[in-house]
Amino acid sequence: MKKVNLENLENLFELFNEMDNLFKGNNFKTGFSPSIKIKQSADDFIISVVAPGQSKDIFDISTKEGIVTIKAEVKEKNDFFDSFSKSYRLPSNADLNNISAEYKDGILKILISKKKEEASKKVKIK
Repeated sequence: MKKVNLENLENLFELFNEMDNLFKGNNFKTGFSPSIKIKQSADDFIISVVAPGQSKDIFDISTKEGIVTIKAEVKEKNDFFDSFSKSYRLPSNADLNNISAEYKDGILKILISKKKEEASKKVKIK
């Protein structure tokens, strides 16, 4: 496992992904298990789920109490179903009322806007 610098949130997400990859390595991996990458820009948190050959209809994205959950169910050969679920606690500046998602070219991209910082306001004392 590679060392991860914890100086910012993007690196913290990278650490979580590295830990996930450790436990779902070749000895443990079975069935449908898409790769997930999380990063942030100045305005958004971006979650990318790499799932080529799938349909957007297999995915379900939900939020509750600061946690985003990504679920998927795929039909395998011989009518067997395989499912996937992953949840991430988002930072307090994530705007859970402003989320969009798009599935294109085998990648589900989820954009979660950051809340705008309020400007400080001077209070006049009477």
